Amino acid sequence: NGRELLIGGRKGHLASLNYFTKKLHFEINVMEQIHDLTFLHNETMCAVAQKNSVFIYDNQGIELHCVKKLNDVSRLTFLPYHFLLATSNRHGTLHWLDVSIGEIVGTAKTSKMGHLPVMVQNPYNAIICLGGSKGVVSMWSPTQSKPLATMLCHSALISALAIDNSGKYLASAAMDNSLLIWDLRKFEGPLQKYRLSSSATNLDFSQKGMLAITRGEFVDIYRNCSMQKAEKYLTHRALNKITSAKFGKFDDVLAFGYQRGVTSIIVPESSEQVFDTYSFNPFETKKQRREKEVKQLLEKIPADLISLNPFDIKYVNVPTLKDQIEAKKQSIFLKTPDIKVKSNKRSYSSIKKAKVKNKL
Repeated sequence: NGRELLIGGRKGHLASLNYFTKKLHFEINVMEQIHDLTFLHNETMCAVAQKNSVFIYDNQGIELHCVKKLNDVSRLTFLPYHFLLATSNRHGTLHWLDVSIGEIVGTAKTSKMGHLPVMVQNPYNAIICLGGSKGVVSMWSPTQSKPLATMLCHSALISALAIDNSGKYLASAAMDNSLLIWDLRKFEGPLQKYRLSSSATNLDFSQKGMLAITRGEFVDIYRNCSMQKAEKYLTHRALNKITSAKFGKFDDVLAFGYQRGVTSIIVPESSEQVFDTYSFNPFETKKQRREKEVKQLLEKIPADLISLNPFDIKYVNVPTLKDQIEAKKQSIFLKTPDIKVKSNKRSYSSIKKAKVKNKL
């Protein structure tokens, strides 16, 4: 809901705080390198990809669980409507962990696609998009061992990916200093092409479609860059090289981390000012959070329903229905097999003996 901030450092520093009041929830040192981290279904739990395994902590910094099956993880992302934690490791394996039951519901081998250092999720259909060294973007679901779709976006290694909240537009950046905007509904040529002064390291869309691009010490913000050619809206220079950047929800801020800490800047008109209290409420109370957690578990979407088109569930499977109708028609003309019935009648003498025994 945009109220909590989770930060992690390369040397093991891990902290969580309230972004509005700056109240610190916990601050620990895990004594290992942190590769990636994310909140789970709410701010009370977070997942951290450390040196060998994925650890889950609560809002007090207490270790709740260690998932040893997820080793050497480099990227993490959480699917809130499916309660799935998607992880990508350095060995070319993609896992989906259901945090509500604690089981791995899907595994896919991505080693044939080359090195995949970039991973993002599509908020529209919960598809995981991976960017590789061959310039190909592949889309994965937990029910398939092969990618659902692949796109040749660049001729060089992909350095960053981002998908807007509507799930329509994909922004991809490569090491050849190019930035392309794609329409995920058509899988055709790029809508817009941009040439950067240096390769982008991070991309992120805001709630209103603004795009933040980090390259070295600079962060550039473009406005309405998907539908038309746009100029820079804002430019900011940090003290050191920027390692990550993220827009805030329901607040016009952009937070980015660099070698000396975390900084946030104001970006006017980047977030939605009207929010739905039934989905994301930045001012929810403890009672509302508990009720929402139970409601989310009851409304959890199964992992089998993840597909490129989320509306496939409302259509009738016409080929299967036709096969059932044809099978019923053919069953009328089938010859019924002869059934031999064995008689289980007992003789009169055996019944008389049984009565005598009962009397005795």
